[in-house]
Amino acid sequence: MYVPMASVVSAAPSTAASVLPSVTATASAVPFVTTPAPVVFKQLQQPRTYNGSTNLRDYRAHFERVCKVNGWSTAQDKDLGLGRSSC
Repeated sequence: MYVPMASVVSAAPSTAASVLPSVTATASAVPFVTTPAPVVFKQLQQPRTYNGSTNLRDYRAHFERVCKVNGWSTAQDKDLGLGRSSC
């Protein structure tokens, strides 16, 4: 049986408008705009080269501070950092 849409819409109860949330658009509504997250590049600190003229303990303390700043926590990271500093 075919029922025209006009008769279905007109047969809807009058309380449907009060049950459904009303959506109104205003001219002052601001559209939601997303911006991409900023990309942050961290500049690694280079440890200074140890030339033997200063105390080794002082150099080691300096190197450990640089490792902490750069996030070098494993022995492999520290080895690579120490290798870069001697170049």
